[in-house]
Amino acid sequence: MNSTFTPRPSGRKIVAMITSLVINLKPAKALGLTIPSSVLLRADQVIE
Repeated sequence: MNSTFTPRPSGRKIVAMITSLVINLKPAKALGLTIPSSVLLRADQVIE
């Protein structure tokens, strides 16, 4: 999901919200990261 910030003349900011959490375990493992099971349970999608 790409988000862009576009300033408006009124000075208001546009805030993008993350609507889904996707975790890719292969790159995480390659980087030596351990994803807690509580985070995996909250993820909308887990890619193995």
